[in-house]
Amino acid sequence: MELSRTASRLQLRLSSCLETVLEIQRILDDSELVLQLEVQATDLRALLENVDSLPVAEYEVSKLESATNRLLEVLKPVLDLTGEKLQPGQVLN
Repeated sequence: MELSRTASRLQLRLSSCLETVLEIQRILDDSELVLQLEVQATDLRALLENVDSLPVAEYEVSKLESATNRLLEVLKPVLDLTGEKLQPGQVLN
């Protein structure tokens, strides 16, 4: 039972990271990066649809959360210009 709850929590955290990246893609949709981001976004959407069946470990999810937060930090100036309020640390930990 505990393993199932832990796996569920990890999958929720993984979903949160993927959804954050997809939200960034939506925000930047009108920029010149659209063509470059669309391929990655398509892959992320497919991954997100199957996240419940993915075996995940704590270190993998923590690594993805860190990378997602770094991405938010790097994109903060762009996000600020769009008026969007995604911030580093917003991803579920």
